[in-house]
Amino acid sequence: MAIKNNFDQDRSIRHYSLSGEISYDEIMNALKGCCKDSDRKPSMNVLWDLTNANIVNITAEQVHQIATLVGNKCEYCLKSKAALVTIGEYEFGMARMYEIYLEHKILAEVQVFRELESALDWLGEYPDHLEMDV
Repeated sequence: MAIKNNFDQDRSIRHYSLSGEISYDEIMNALKGCCKDSDRKPSMNVLWDLTNANIVNITAEQVHQIATLVGNKCEYCLKSKAALVTIGEYEFGMARMYEIYLEHKILAEVQVFRELESALDWLGEYPDHLEMDV
């Protein structure tokens, strides 16, 4: 139904907010846009908020294809983190599957959360190997 994105300048986070029934094509289009985002820096973190989304029509194979796209196209992710937040059981399971698929494909960290605050806290942490550009 809807994928909105904005840039949280205070936290240097690109925030994608998904609501309603979301299709595979909508997610792929949003990711392709994210990968081409000229404002994106290698250290910019991304928050995918799926708390109001319904992705039950997305299959495990499609999750694998989404992860493959990110693994192949998103070379800018070298110093970044991506947090996925969801509350539904199906959505949480698919997000974890995505996280596992990406584990060895990209250097960026990906983690799934059930609470927005926990995700924002995690995105605000910068381990030594993910030092932020100053």
